[in-house]
Amino acid sequence: MPRISTVMRLIYISGMLILMAATVFAIIIPAVEDQFREPSTPPPPTPVPTEVPPEPPLEVQIITALAVEPWVSQAAETYNASERTLDGRPVVIEVIPMQGLSALNKWSRGEFDRVPTVWLAESRIWIEQANAATLDRSGQDIFLNGGRYRAQPVALSPLVWGIWETPYTVLA
Repeated sequence: MPRISTVMRLIYISGMLILMAATVFAIIIPAVEDQFREPSTPPPPTPVPTEVPPEPPLEVQIITALAVEPWVSQAAETYNASERTLDGRPVVIEVIPMQGLSALNKWSRGEFDRVPTVWLAESRIWIEQANAATLDRSGQDIFLNGGRYRAQPVALSPLVWGIWETPYTVLA
């Protein structure tokens, strides 16, 4: 029977050696591995969200004849109340009522702060005159850039005088 106890001792010692070897490998190998590993770079900093300033509105400026100003202003108010956007920018319509001759003179003298987007004149004559003034000054046909043979209206009246019935009765 002494053989069995020797065998048991060998198994016990072998088990202890395996347990000690596993412990050594579990502790020493990671420590040695860390010495040979390249230093890791720290993760990039988390970006701090910044507030993006809102885009300025797209402004549409309409110079309109006095006779149609109430209708144009009402249409612009309705449009502005709908809060429409274009490419994320709000679109705002500004209506400036102005008599055609005043608008023509202001245009000819270059007194507009910025070029109006739309000009709803009482007559095409004011637009023709403004175009002629611009053509003389800059050599560019701005308002009627379709050229001499562009589409023409069927009937043209250079200037029309009209009066509402109420002022007529007062003046008559």
